[in-house]
Amino acid sequence: MKHRSILARTYRRCLQSTPLDLMPPCGPDDTPWVFGVCCIDKAQRQNLRELLADHRVETRNYFFPIHAQPAYKDQITPRAAPLRNADNLAETGFYLPSYTSLTEKDVEWICSIVVSYFTKQEQIMECPKSASLSNSIRVNTMTLQLETRRLDNDGRLVELLDGFNHYTTAAVSLRSLAERHLWYERWDKGQMLLPDMRECIAECREYGFDVAGQVLQPFVDYIASQQTYALVIEEPWTIVDLTNGDLNLCTNISTTSEPELLQLLYWLIQKVQGIPNILELGSLFGGSTAVMAVAAKQRSPNARVYAVDSFTWQPWMNNFQFGIQRNIGESFFDVFQRNTSFVSDVIHVVQCDIASDKFRPDTFDGLLFDIFFVDFTRSIDEMETAWMNVKPHLKEEVSVVVLNSLTVNTIPFVANHHEELIPIAKPKGTTAKAYRYRYVNPAQNVADVPNTAFRRRLCFLQSPDWNHHHGRAFNVAIDAIRDQLHSPDAEVDFIPAVEEFLCDFRDQIVRPWVSIIHGVPEDDQFYPPDMKRLCSNRYRSVIKLCRGLFTLTDFQATYLQNHLNTG
Repeated sequence: MKHRSILARTYRRCLQSTPLDLMPPCGPDDTPWVFGVCCIDKAQRQNLRELLADHRVETRNYFFPIHAQPAYKDQITPRAAPLRNADNLAETGFYLPSYTSLTEKDVEWICSIVVSYFTKQEQIMECPKSASLSNSIRVNTMTLQLETRRLDNDGRLVELLDGFNHYTTAAVSLRSLAERHLWYERWDKGQMLLPDMRECIAECREYGFDVAGQVLQPFVDYIASQQTYALVIEEPWTIVDLTNGDLNLCTNISTTSEPELLQLLYWLIQKVQGIPNILELGSLFGGSTAVMAVAAKQRSPNARVYAVDSFTWQPWMNNFQFGIQRNIGESFFDVFQRNTSFVSDVIHVVQCDIASDKFRPDTFDGLLFDIFFVDFTRSIDEMETAWMNVKPHLKEEVSVVVLNSLTVNTIPFVANHHEELIPIAKPKGTTAKAYRYRYVNPAQNVADVPNTAFRRRLCFLQSPDWNHHHGRAFNVAIDAIRDQLHSPDAEVDFIPAVEEFLCDFRDQIVRPWVSIIHGVPEDDQFYPPDMKRLCSNRYRSVIKLCRGLFTLTDFQATYLQNHLNTG
C-alpha cells in the first residue's frame, strides 16, 4: 500500500503541469488500485495512448459504464436520465501503469512521455527498465526447460518465461541450430533458419540485446551466400576404405580431421586430371598430409604435396589427447617426419608460421595447385592473408579449395568470397566443405555485367500449401521464380501444381496456361487426379488451353507424349 501511494504521488507531481484531469485521491494515503487520467476528448486520448505505445508503455481505456454494457441493456428504461459524466469518463479516460514493481524513476519516465505530448518535445530519455533490467538464462532441472528470468538492479524477479518464448532463449536456440547447420548443411534447413534468425536479430536489437546480432548475423550472411547452391545428397567419397593398403598406415596418426574429411580429400585427389599438385596449410602431425600423399602418389610418382606448418606446439593443442606432449613453442617436426616417412618422397615441407611474414608466396613460384586444403587457423584475418597469397597459384574452374573447419569465426570468409568459392561437396557430420575456385575479376564494373533479367510473361496463380516438403522447399523455389517472372498483366497463367489446381480452382482456368506435373500415371486416389485422368476427356476443355507442361521425370514426359490429346 505504501508503494502504491508513492507511485500515485509521483504521477501527481510529474503530471501537474499538463491539462490532464487526474483521478481524485484514493483514501487518506492516496493508494489507488489503478491510476487514471482524463483527456480533453477521445481523439486526444487516442493520440496520447499511441505515443505511449510507441515507447512500449501499456495503457488501458476506462471501462464502459454499466448502463452502456449489453448485460444491463434491458434494465435501462427509455426515460432514464442521461449519465453524461459516466459517458464522458468512458470516452476520455485511460489508466497509466501501476504495477507493483514499478519504481519512481519508471513513473517519472512514463510521465516524461506524457509531458512531451503537450510540449512537443521529441527527445525522450532512455527507459530505466531498458538500462537496468538484466536477463538470466538457466535450465530447470525438473523440466529440462530453459527459463529466462528478468531481474532488476536489486536482483528482484520481474518476469519468468519458460522455453523459447523470450528473445534471449530464442537467440540461444537459433545459435545451436545454426551451429548444427554447419555440420549437416542442408539447403532447405538453411531456408528455414534464415527468416527466424533475421526476425530474432531484429527483435533483440529492439530490446538492446545486441550480442544476438553479433553472433547470429555471420550465420545469416553465410547461409544467404550459399543459398544459390543445393549440394547433392550422395556422398561418393564415403566408399573410400581408410584401412586399405597404405591408407591403413594413416589411421594411426593423431589428427583433428574427421574420417569423412580424410575420405573426401583422398577422393578429390583421385579425380585430379594429370599430375596432382596439392597445398596444405596446417599439417599438424601429418594425418591428412599422409592421406593426400598416398592418393597423389597413386595418381603419379611425380605428384607433390606441399605441407606448410610451423610444427611448434600451440596452447590450443593442450586441449586434445594426441598421445604426445610438448612444451608451448617446442617443435614436433620429428613426429611429423616419422608419421609421414612412408610417403616422404612426394611431400615437400615448408616449415614456417603461416600467419607471419615468413610465409612467402614466392615459395610457390611457377606452381599451380589442384587441391588447396586450409586447416591452420580460425582467424578470418589470417585466412584472408593466406587467400591473397595463394589465390594466384590456383587454376580457374579446376582447383578445389577444402576448408576445415567452418565456425562462426571463419564463415565470414566464405561469405566474403562466395563468388569465388562454389560449393561442390560437404561431408556430413563435419565442419569441412569443398569448393571449386572461380576467378572473379575485381576490376570488372557492375555496368559491364550483362543484364540477365527475364521478361515477366507469366501470371502466377495459387501455389499448393505443401508443408510436407522439408522447409517448404518447393514453395520457396516457386516464390523465387515468381519474383523474376510474375506479372499480373501477363496473358499466360502459371500453375505450380496443375493436379491440385484442377481439383480446387478449375473454374479459374479460362485462358492459356503452363504448369508443372507432379503426379504418377495411375493411382487409386481420387484427389488429386493422376496422369491417366488428366489425359481423359474429363479435362479436355482445360487441356486445350495448355501451352506447356514441365515434368519432373522423363517417364512422365513420355507418358504425356503418348496419351495426352490437346486437339
